[in-house]
Amino acid sequence: MKDNKLYHESFEYKSEYDSEMLGTTGIDVSSKKEVCHTCRGNGRHFRTDLDEQAMVDSFRDDCDDDGFNAYTNGAFDQVCGECKGERVVDEIDWDTVPSWAKDCIEEWEMEKRFDEQVRFAENGYRY
Repeated sequence: MKDNKLYHESFEYKSEYDSEMLGTTGIDVSSKKEVCHTCRGNGRHFRTDLDEQAMVDSFRDDCDDDGFNAYTNGAFDQVCGECKGERVVDEIDWDTVPSWAKDCIEEWEMEKRFDEQVRFAENGYRY
């Protein structure tokens, strides 16, 4: 477990959060190591600037076995930007987050989703 700070813009509107003293530094919470969701624990992933499916299709269409072998052996991979190749990331241990903070974040996110739905409806889009 590692100590971290958790800050959410909605905290400033709650009396439990001393925004005068804490500002945007946040509240103390713990974190735990979790497998990186971006690379799924590999430390590497396919380059984001390339179209993976188009490349594989091209290798198959051209019968380019060398290119396909290079692809499957990771020649077009890059180090994961999320975990920096470490394969794990710090995730907030939500059991250490006070209930007022969880409620605050959840309420804020619900209001954000509602506002987005209203904006979509006003512009004639459907959800």
